[in-house]
Amino acid sequence: MSIALYKPTKKVTGLAISLQSSDKDKSLYLNLIKQFSWDENARKGSFFENRNKPGMSTIIKLNQVEGGSILDAIENNSAFSAYHNSANRSTQIIFEPSKEKSCFTLKILQTENGDENQKNSFFIPISFGEARLIKKYLIPYLHKSLRKLETPKNRAATQQKQLEPEPTPAKEESNEPSLEDFEPTNVVTETEGEAAKW
Repeated sequence: MSIALYKPTKKVTGLAISLQSSDKDKSLYLNLIKQFSWDENARKGSFFENRNKPGMSTIIKLNQVEGGSILDAIENNSAFSAYHNSANRSTQIIFEPSKEKSCFTLKILQTENGDENQKNSFFIPISFGEARLIKKYLIPYLHKSLRKLETPKNRAATQQKQLEPEPTPAKEESNEPSLEDFEPTNVVTETEGEAAKW
């Protein structure tokens, strides 16, 4: 199962991305390919030719927490960033709301280890509608990947525990304040087009 977005431009600066979960492990793979060409007559861009070219494409492996963090950023209109370091290169991932337009942006910055001058970047705007599609993709991915952590034995134990009635706890006196002890406070709500600031 995968989801793909294609964003060509006339200046041949576009990007195509896809998210694909693996059936072999719990990982999520982010594929990025830079635009190769633009056909003015058809008003279409081509990416296929760059799929295996160094510097023009890259694959990033994301774990469950990173997938959940992107989902959280979409739901709360907030930013997510992560840093990967391998033997060959370092990779910075930035997913955040745009300060200029009503959308998110995804930026990937890569630096070859041992050569600070050899840098590469990938950039793509993601509309709110596209972000919703990514959200719909991430939710079942996370459910499925978490199910893989379960074994038949602990799954059966969990189901049996759910069937057992919970004991009624004995009432104990507590010095902790109740909700009624707190004074009313001002409620901060989101205004149209702007998230609440804390």
